[in-house]
Amino acid sequence: MDAFFWKSKSGKPSISNAEAFQSSDPTLDHAAVRVILREEQIGDMPPLEALRRPVRIRLDRWRDKREAWQKAVDSELPAAITDAGSDPFQALTAAKAVAVSCARRILGESGGKIRSPIPHHSGEYIRLQSRLRLLRVVRRELYTRQSLGAIPASKAMRKAYDAGLCPQPASVAALSDAWAPQHRKWTEAWLRLLRSLSHDALESLTELRCSAVAAAERQSQQAAIARFWTGGEIRRLLRPQAPALHSPLLRCDAPDTLLVAGSAASLDVLTDKLGALGHGARVSRAADRVTISALLPTAWFQILSLVAGTDLVIQAVTGGGAVVYGVGDRLASCAVFLRTTVYAHEDIHGCFSEQLHGERGLGCWSRSVRREVASFFRPTEPVC
Repeated sequence: MDAFFWKSKSGKPSISNAEAFQSSDPTLDHAAVRVILREEQIGDMPPLEALRRPVRIRLDRWRDKREAWQKAVDSELPAAITDAGSDPFQALTAAKAVAVSCARRILGESGGKIRSPIPHHSGEYIRLQSRLRLLRVVRRELYTRQSLGAIPASKAMRKAYDAGLCPQPASVAALSDAWAPQHRKWTEAWLRLLRSLSHDALESLTELRCSAVAAAERQSQQAAIARFWTGGEIRRLLRPQAPALHSPLLRCDAPDTLLVAGSAASLDVLTDKLGALGHGARVSRAADRVTISALLPTAWFQILSLVAGTDLVIQAVTGGGAVVYGVGDRLASCAVFLRTTVYAHEDIHGCFSEQLHGERGLGCWSRSVRREVASFFRPTEPVC
């Protein structure tokens, strides 16, 4: 193409920065042209990544490869968790990375290619596309051989010759030395024929593609109409689902440190019972006191139950502002916020979660009187 003409819809200059560049596609034998269109009706092209199918892990053979994946995870997981240290969030991130990497290696991946409006091409489309690719390759090879002299014919040239895609009459000797003086006119006529055939094949390919896309759109519309009454389309139209809100991490205002004082024998019993609970809190023992820190909201009820009915005295309930991620801990965090907001006039400074007989409640601790006060959930109050 030596020149092209552009007509602006607005009547103003709307094209600028036209430049030619060599395409990286080896099947193209010409330079591409890049321009900038300054039309309000024409938006920017989507990024290339938006046109690709998302990369996903293949699950079609999950039942057959499940055991292999489990063995790989079991062998790599201890080292990854050890490197993460004592932080549970880093350990969780490392465990997820190990599980995903093993799944990608054992199960494989799919996607990453350009999306197609039609999932499968027809046989006619594949035939035209193969023929157009052959014509372009032969045309490029003929131009390349102009300064190379006599070279044996390539596979593409022999295939085009056998298919009759060359001027007639033709001789096999012209394929090996196409630019010799006695074959030059025939080669130039072949190039013109290849250009004409490529143009016709491209036009047929575009027409076939447009008709196939239109047929696929009509089929999709008919399928949507057919499932309107039975497939839930009317329900989704009248009551669309809102995106689900999910917050895996929540900052909790409940206290997380407990200071208990008492006799040495009672403190020894309390320390042994705390070790048997397995709550994950840090316990530091002094001569006449025990400090329990890094307490989760769901562990408060069990620990305070150990103190109740003994000669131990709770001296302080401090701390707060920890980040929790468990379901029960997040529920207790919300309950602490409600308690401190609704009953702000009461002398309530600390709350703890309790679960008894399958029901969850929230007890409260008063720092001024150093004892447990009324439960958060009262029988006459509705619980939302």
